[in-house]
Amino acid sequence: MSRRTGQGATGFEDGDDVERPVTNPPKDSGYARRVSRKRRSRNEDGEQDLLLMEGAATQEDPTLLWVLFLSCIWTTTGGLIYAFSTGSMGIVTEVTSESIDMISYGINLCCVYMCKGESLMYKEKKEFQCGMISTVLLMVCALRILVVCIAQIVCASDKGSADGHIACALVQERPSGAALIGMSFFMLSSYVPLAFYVFLGKGDTESFDAKEDVNKASALLHVQTDVLQQITFIIAGMIMAHYPETSVEIDSTASMLVVFMLCGLTAKMWHKYYSDLETPTP
Repeated sequence: MSRRTGQGATGFEDGDDVERPVTNPPKDSGYARRVSRKRRSRNEDGEQDLLLMEGAATQEDPTLLWVLFLSCIWTTTGGLIYAFSTGSMGIVTEVTSESIDMISYGINLCCVYMCKGESLMYKEKKEFQCGMISTVLLMVCALRILVVCIAQIVCASDKGSADGHIACALVQERPSGAALIGMSFFMLSSYVPLAFYVFLGKGDTESFDAKEDVNKASALLHVQTDVLQQITFIIAGMIMAHYPETSVEIDSTASMLVVFMLCGLTAKMWHKYYSDLETPTP
């Protein structure tokens, strides 16, 4: 019950007790809370909020994603040529993961252009969907690494038998430390344009945070895991050069370490996203 002070459009006199109708507020979804926080953080005067809500605000710069996408095309094409020229299936498998990264960056770019002229709520949902697809592709890379590692370990443990069975370990391809180091440095070279672009202060790097844009954050996740992977393989290649007889075991150990780092970084990104999603709007 509430006290009215003055006669309004309903015709109630001053001092009348009026029971106001109770309306159920819309469900306070996680998406809505994130959109509300983004609107307030963009501009306090509310003008930009209205533009964002109507899908007419200034669009974000996709240049960094374009640099990643084009660099990945370069390394994938060059890596395949190098892999087939050396006849190493191990390097072919390594370059295959780069092609998955290229597909992921393409999805991230499509998401940016799909959200042009759309509302923040639409943008938030599409970023989540594309970020999830990008993460699934990264998990496919992790699964591929695990399958290859298991196959290598099983083959290396096969020493043959008395019935004439040829040991798999005898015919197993041994990873070359020098080739692995060269390939890893070549892959890392694709990030030189990106590092130079960021060093010059270009691009909207803040939008690659999971709390701001999970689609772009998933692209950054691919970059982080790839850089850590190449650094790990460079170290592994150096160890192989000194212990070539255990190159398979070293390669498998390094690959398993990469999988653990990949899963850890993925969990960290999505934990950051969901922790922000569940934070009540003040």
